[in-house]
Amino acid sequence: MTPQRKLELVQGMLQVKNVKKYAEQVGLDRGYLYDLRREMEQASLDAWSQKTVGRPPQPAPDPDIVRLQTAFEESDEKAKIWEVRARTGEIILDALKSAGVLKKTASTRPIFWRE
Repeated sequence: MTPQRKLELVQGMLQVKNVKKYAEQVGLDRGYLYDLRREMEQASLDAWSQKTVGRPPQPAPDPDIVRLQTAFEESDEKAKIWEVRARTGEIILDALKSAGVLKKTASTRPIFWRE
């Protein structure tokens, strides 16, 4: 008997109310159907027992990817620092201009002087 046929018999057995009548209908001994059911239950337990509980572990990260991510994060931080420095410089120049301490020359280089 094929495994597929055995599975069909056990599934059919689980769907009927009277196993004795079902066994007569399929032309098999009732005890054989119960043996098939126990065999299927044991096979299921064996298969499930081999699996570990919980989520599978995450694979170790690729060292090259980790190195590139770290370098990118460091570059991003440096870019933010330079952006803050540039904004700060603009604020300082604006403050010096409004205080009359600074004027721009034709070359756009600031010249500091005292009045």
